[in-house]
Amino acid sequence: MTDGGDPWVLIAQGVVAGLLVGLALLFANWSRAEDRDIGSRWLAAWSANLAVLATVNAALGVAEPSGVTEALLFVRAQGLAGVVLIAAPAIRALTNGPRVRIAMVAAGGLFLARAALWLGSDLVVTHQVASTDVSNHGPLYAPTFLVPLTVVASYTTLALARTPRSRFRALLAISASSSVALILLLHVVVRDGSAVPAPIIWTLPLVVLLVVLAFRKTRLRLEKERREAKMRADQVALSNAVWFQQGPEAMLDLAVAMAQTMLDDPGLTGSIRRLSRGSHVVGLYPSATVPVVGLDAGYLDALTRIVTTSADQHALAADMRHAALTDRLTKLPNRSALEAHLYDALARADESQSRVAVIFCDIDDFKKINDEHGHPRGDAILVEVAGRFREIAGESAYVARFGGDEFVVVLPDAGTDEEILGTARLLRLSLESGTPRPTDAPALSVGIALWSPGEDRDPHRLLRDADTAMYGAKADRDGVLMFDQSLRDSLLTEIEAQDALARGVEADEIEAHFQPVVDMTTREIRSYEALARWRHGNTWRLPGDWLPRAESSGLIVRIGLEMIRQARQHSDVTGLPVAVNVAPRQLMEPQFVAEVMRAWGCDDWDRLILEITESALVDDLRRAEEALTHLRALGVRVALDDFGTGYSSIARLGGLPIDVLKIDRAFVAEVRTTRGRAVVRAILALADAYGLDVIAEGVETEDELAALADLGRMEVQGFLTGRAAPPVDACEESA
Repeated sequence: MTDGGDPWVLIAQGVVAGLLVGLALLFANWSRAEDRDIGSRWLAAWSANLAVLATVNAALGVAEPSGVTEALLFVRAQGLAGVVLIAAPAIRALTNGPRVRIAMVAAGGLFLARAALWLGSDLVVTHQVASTDVSNHGPLYAPTFLVPLTVVASYTTLALARTPRSRFRALLAISASSSVALILLLHVVVRDGSAVPAPIIWTLPLVVLLVVLAFRKTRLRLEKERREAKMRADQVALSNAVWFQQGPEAMLDLAVAMAQTMLDDPGLTGSIRRLSRGSHVVGLYPSATVPVVGLDAGYLDALTRIVTTSADQHALAADMRHAALTDRLTKLPNRSALEAHLYDALARADESQSRVAVIFCDIDDFKKINDEHGHPRGDAILVEVAGRFREIAGESAYVARFGGDEFVVVLPDAGTDEEILGTARLLRLSLESGTPRPTDAPALSVGIALWSPGEDRDPHRLLRDADTAMYGAKADRDGVLMFDQSLRDSLLTEIEAQDALARGVEADEIEAHFQPVVDMTTREIRSYEALARWRHGNTWRLPGDWLPRAESSGLIVRIGLEMIRQARQHSDVTGLPVAVNVAPRQLMEPQFVAEVMRAWGCDDWDRLILEITESALVDDLRRAEEALTHLRALGVRVALDDFGTGYSSIARLGGLPIDVLKIDRAFVAEVRTTRGRAVVRAILALADAYGLDVIAEGVETEDELAALADLGRMEVQGFLTGRAAPPVDACEESA
């Protein structure tokens, strides 16, 4: 036997066969994992063929001369041909070499002819000798193998020549040349079987090559996985940064920095552009020296999508904040924006030790103008006043429409009293500056309140003082009045009114009336809202007459708890949920949760709805969230009242502990206009995104109800569907 029966050779061939089987399975697994990678597929086939060849060699080492031996020799010859033939596509996959079809067809045809001659003649082997010795080789044994080997070797040489110089190319060249040299030694140089090296020797360079490729591919795969993990981490970090960055530009800068680091491309740049419809186009552009394909291209696309989505959301939130904080008619900041600005202005003035002046302006007899000349003329006057005030007050002043026909001008770093009075008089005469003076130009009444460092930073008090001075100015010939001690004395009347309210609370004169909330389609009552009414003697006093006083005095806390108790009684009678308004002052009470639990009882929490306004979340958002989260865990539902009129909830809507959005009457009244529909549609989209129910407040006409119905299904309340009424008697309900 030419292979000999040396046990060490047999053991070595078995070990090599096992190693090759493992490599074949490894490469096959990579082929499936990498979407049928062609390179891994050919390497798996090459390893499997070498494993078969090593196994056959081991079998020949122990076989006795027989017909089985001759068959094994034929199988080994075809295995060797397969190793040579598969080498061509494997080399092409590793080097990205030229087309391999011609070489494969030529070498494959020659090997098929060799197999046919082997079986059908004695030209390749002589069949009289059933031996594993090489002495039975025919005259065409070597030529029929060397010619196709030369074809594949030529292709390999061409492929390696086109491959850039590297250690990997050198390894391929050494492995291929070593295997060819050993094959030549086996088939040509050595003719004496006893001198032939073990057949396993010529496969060793290929085995080493496959092992090195496996390690190399493992390293590349691990690097790819680490790179993919880093890319995913960047995407998560960029998505989370939406909550912390100030705007789309900051998000783009962060994405550019991430991409520059990941792609090792300091020249990478980015751009962002807003389209006319409000959406954005974002681009990340690598430098020309760094090609971007495959994984890197997907990474840039993912960052681009995140920045685009963030920019669109930021723009939508900004537009809605602007709509919520801007007066639609005059384009001035509204009351909510004014209160927020004034709070900040007082804080800055306290630091700089400067005064702040608040000038409160009211258009006299404005209702008469609307009645006599129509609302379009009244609107035109409001717009004109807004423009004149901006011109006179200057860039440093803050001009806002307080509501109706009232405007407020905030002067930071206010000068002397005379300078402030001079500015106030210019504001009052702003509509009289035309030439000639408009015959229907209304007069203005102007009140002034001053804040000095060291005083309480109370924007509401400052506005109240300026408002009080403005009402005093209506009776003054000059039409301009500064809040002073004399006006302060008039507050005594207010104090007396507060005392009367306190006595009414003690006497249980505050009662709840209930307004139904109905399904907009069926008009079926789904719930009620408890509204406080003051039964003072034989008359009912509406909340507008005393509720602000209750809030400022703190009586609203007791009134709110009483509303919850009466709401529970009404819910027990009707079996329906009841909503109770919670004032900011009440929500900030340390024992708010415990007091609510005592007022409502210990069960049926799902029938209690607490309504809060956006302003209730401004003073101490953390405390408000903790209290509301605790109650929601019991089953209480929370509604955000007057949504869209505040300044805090739009940006943080997803994090607020709420279940219902109540669209403010201001938006409902505009729902028949293009702008109004757009705002309501946007609010409905936000509610749907966060899984919130929607109630439209202040629905007063069938036209408003129809317009809302066109935008989506929701619940409604207002004069159209039912006014607030005293509670239903239990006997009446049972009857």
